[in-house]
Amino acid sequence: MRWSPAEVRYWAMASSPFTTDRRRHLAAMRLAAQCITPGERRSPGQVVRSMLAIQGKDLPGARWSIGLRGIGLTEDEVAAAFDAGDIVRSWPMRGTLHVTA
Repeated sequence: MRWSPAEVRYWAMASSPFTTDRRRHLAAMRLAAQCITPGERRSPGQVVRSMLAIQGKDLPGARWSIGLRGIGLTEDEVAAAFDAGDIVRSWPMRGTLHVTA
């Protein structure tokens, strides 16, 4: 007998030691660790410094990541931070984009 993907997911969840509350708590902890939670408004430079650096596959993704973590940041504010040199993009290894402040 072969199980469907839905059955596999069901049994994986049913046999998991993590309750729904525990899963929610773990998810909240992951979001907080990635700075993707409500908080104070920060500049693009502050966002990047708080993460040490931002890694991305491409520039639009890295810019989105910075905007996501900076409450109320606009695309223009992130672009202006790049233009002013407050944050810097580089490709130091494997073609992966890195943003530092």
